[in-house]
Amino acid sequence: MRQMANGVVVDFDVVVYFCPPLTLIYTYNNMWAYGNHYMVDVETWPTHATYDNGVTCIFKQVNCSFIQDKDIVMANLHYVGMLKEIIVVSYIGQRVTLMKCSWIHVHMLGNATVV
Repeated sequence: MRQMANGVVVDFDVVVYFCPPLTLIYTYNNMWAYGNHYMVDVETWPTHATYDNGVTCIFKQVNCSFIQDKDIVMANLHYVGMLKEIIVVSYIGQRVTLMKCSWIHVHMLGNATVV
């Protein structure tokens, strides 16, 4: 925690991310995180029967027709994608891993999706 001149207390993470990142940025072709192996999809690599570059995500979205709409509907949007790049950016005392993906919206659940 850090107290600013106007008396507002700001968390250290906010102060760190407000500063620009260090000039040291790494890119990786694969990584282990939380017991999972991730591998980028590189088109020049030979084709494998299976590899660990598929990702999936469910985003929650609020739908309404206009600002004063009282009938707000929550929707789950299902996406699948291929991992294209793994970037690690260093801040002061922190490292952030970014995963760049190409996403496809899954329209019909239960049907096969080909990337």
